[in-house]
Amino acid sequence: NGIAPWSAIVVSHSSPANTWTCYRKNFALDEKPKSAIARLAVDSKYWLWVNGRLVVYEGELKRGPNPLDTYFDRVDLAPYLQKGSNTIAVLAWYWGKDGYSHKSSGKAGLVFELDAGATKVASDASWKMLRHPAYGSTGDPHPNYRMSDDNIHFDARLDLGDWTASNFDDAVWPAAVTLGQPPVAPWHQLIERPIPQWRTGQLTSYENARELPHVSDGKPIIARLPRNLSISPYLKIKAPAGLIIDMRTDNYKGGSEYNYRSEYVTKEGVQEFESLAYLNGHWMIYSIPAGVEILDLRYRETRYDTDFTGSFGCDDPFLNSLWMKARNTMNLNMRDCIQDPDRERAQWWGDEVIVLGQILYTCDNRAH
Repeated sequence: NGIAPWSAIVVSHSSPANTWTCYRKNFALDEKPKSAIARLAVDSKYWLWVNGRLVVYEGELKRGPNPLDTYFDRVDLAPYLQKGSNTIAVLAWYWGKDGYSHKSSGKAGLVFELDAGATKVASDASWKMLRHPAYGSTGDPHPNYRMSDDNIHFDARLDLGDWTASNFDDAVWPAAVTLGQPPVAPWHQLIERPIPQWRTGQLTSYENARELPHVSDGKPIIARLPRNLSISPYLKIKAPAGLIIDMRTDNYKGGSEYNYRSEYVTKEGVQEFESLAYLNGHWMIYSIPAGVEILDLRYRETRYDTDFTGSFGCDDPFLNSLWMKARNTMNLNMRDCIQDPDRERAQWWGDEVIVLGQILYTCDNRAH
């Protein structure tokens, strides 16, 4: 298929469904490279840091291009590398079950290959690998049966600290277990993703930020978004240990069935947390136990990386509003496939043929 052979090894371990795994690799460069192209893949999603800086937010696409093979990403890491010591850190989320638009490989893992000029870095047994102890599973209800991914549960009392930083001591982490060189079962052929990485926003204040409480009274806190968005919720609080904070959107039961929520268990003192997997809705609902001091509540939008080059305008405000709502809905539906953003996240051809035509009128070439 025109893809260069892989010299890297898939590093892996046995994982139950809905597990998060940390991977680290330290290496040295004689000089800062002008180009440093990395190719990498996981089952199912990943977040990538270089020298402590977040480079890729929710990388990888759902499996797969066909029932057997797997997508891979191509990323230029040159802007983040430096002369001397460097650190690659990857947090991989393994879903471990099929969904309406995802075919699980049955094996968690990472394959990574970096060409930094004279220096090549490839995943092998020299990498360090550890299942993240703070991520776990919520109780019922879980997302409806159409979904391959799950709710987020994060217990801050078990957090690893700043494990993506270069100076983090990973000496006690076990070595990665090697699976084989691609193409190897169960990932088989690696096919380059055909769409760009998501456009990732900054942490942003809610529309009603000035009205949000500074100390929780135990009632649900409604944090309003400017429109229907796909976001990752963020909080900074001061709390005792062992309290449970629930985060969900107004679309949690969109379609009358359970979708996604995030659950955070507090540690002692001042703490912050961003739930990495995206939620969709018009506002966030934070359920924070009474007495917790709220220092900050924000969100991060992610969406398909395209600019809107087409436009519509007329003297009827209703039609102008309809155009903007339709454009936003279309963009929300552009993700791993053309899909709805919460209830199914699955591709249906009857919906897709409608959206495809409007993409051509509305978006730049990155959407094609």
